[in-house]
Amino acid sequence: MRNALKTVLLTGFVALAVPGALIAAEATGTGSGSTASPGASGSDAKPKGDSECDYNSALAQKESGGVAGGGYSARNGQFKGKYQMGNDALEQVGYKDSNGRWKGIDGIHTDKDWNNRPDVQEKVQGLWNAELDRQARSINAPGGGKLADLVGKPLPGGGPVLTKEGLRAGMHLIGGGGVQAFYGSGGVCSKTPIAGAPGGKRHRTADGNGTCFKDYAASIGSCKAIEKDMSKKTCDVTMPMIEAIDCSKFPAGELQNLCNYARPALMTRAECNAAESWAERAPKGPQKESCEGQTFGPGTGSWSYVLACSYMDEYVAGSKASADNDGVANGTSTGPSTDPECIQKLRETGLQFKELGQWTHSGKIGTCTVENAVSITGGTTSVKWKGTLVMRCELARPLEEWTKKIRAMGVESFGELSTTNGGCRNQRDDNGTHNRPSEHGVGRAIDIGLFGIMGEQVNMTAIRGPRTAAQAIAVQAMDASCAFFKRVLSPSYPEYKTMTHTHYEVAGRGNCWVSTKRPTSG
Repeated sequence: MRNALKTVLLTGFVALAVPGALIAAEATGTGSGSTASPGASGSDAKPKGDSECDYNSALAQKESGGVAGGGYSARNGQFKGKYQMGNDALEQVGYKDSNGRWKGIDGIHTDKDWNNRPDVQEKVQGLWNAELDRQARSINAPGGGKLADLVGKPLPGGGPVLTKEGLRAGMHLIGGGGVQAFYGSGGVCSKTPIAGAPGGKRHRTADGNGTCFKDYAASIGSCKAIEKDMSKKTCDVTMPMIEAIDCSKFPAGELQNLCNYARPALMTRAECNAAESWAERAPKGPQKESCEGQTFGPGTGSWSYVLACSYMDEYVAGSKASADNDGVANGTSTGPSTDPECIQKLRETGLQFKELGQWTHSGKIGTCTVENAVSITGGTTSVKWKGTLVMRCELARPLEEWTKKIRAMGVESFGELSTTNGGCRNQRDDNGTHNRPSEHGVGRAIDIGLFGIMGEQVNMTAIRGPRTAAQAIAVQAMDASCAFFKRVLSPSYPEYKTMTHTHYEVAGRGNCWVSTKRPTSG
């Protein structure tokens, strides 16, 4: 905190210490605020970044209304998701078989899995774009050549010039055969199949809603994948500014003393490069492409910005990003997001585990998915237990850190454990079962029923007293857990009057119900 404060204070004086530094930074262009390519001027200056529409975003707006219109959960018959992918398209990119059944790739076994995986939908959309471009180069066009050869020519009837993106959007709408029929018929729009494709085949040139090929080709055709120069990084601009700070240029007295005090705490070039390198490697969210287009246009780009932006709500030029892009309205989930560094952090604890990636299991409410899953065998842990458990890495790490602490107190083993085993169900307590998925199903909670202490198997109801020496240690161990988990519900919890276990969770609202702790809201 102290070094961070010094850095913040000193950064405010950069302009004083380096005359013209901020002007130079603005001239370089540090993201989407830059409006012209280097060297462009007058009428030749072409707006970039925010002023260009992104192809995928424009297509999603047409297909599903974007995130605001249902986005990743949108469905119209067999067509589903943000881009309304149908069975044929999903088969062509390998995610479904010829009978329309999911093949389990990337953990997608059901339509619900598809709706809950924005990252996979974005990945598949990229594959589908490439597939449509490939088809455009191989499907014959009426009059000779291939469909791709129509790019650069006006649409039939004197319409706008067809672009690569317009052709791709039109093929997404009605397929290659429909494009053939549209051109072969001279530009007729029809919801019923018409002739025009080579060989006399008949195809629709508009979808079931009457949206014609030319509507998509014209409206989306001007939206391109934004040109990106990813060779220029933010450290190339920020570090020379920091390195050029000369404390002797500040007025003698408090400002100069502050400079001399804070200067050694500033980020070094190696630290800046390392941070950007990590941000570049870290897994990105669904809006990766749009965010790259914003920051890696003319000027200097930041991978740190792309990483943060990629998990924000769908980017729309001129509007404020307002929510995380998990396909669920904000406020409905209080669990932690997946930490891309969690696996490495867990390794650093010395724990032996097996990395599972995305792991699915079935239960009373269908299929549950555990992100960033790991399996742990009890004999390898600080406090021993029998068997192997599967949980999220984000639960495993605090669990191991807590067990190290309570092992020193005298807790030797755990018994009656439950994580994902039997956890794909709704929440339950003494009031019955509630219509809310249990955190056990997604690997963010563990129940422990027994502590092995001094040769005694201590039940969690020990908190109700009176207590033996071993039971007193058990209560201290439960008290200590509140520093490691977001929610702890022991048998002192009002709704656990008959429950004999303690529930440890990394989601929830920050409640801690144990003997010496009062419930707190977090």
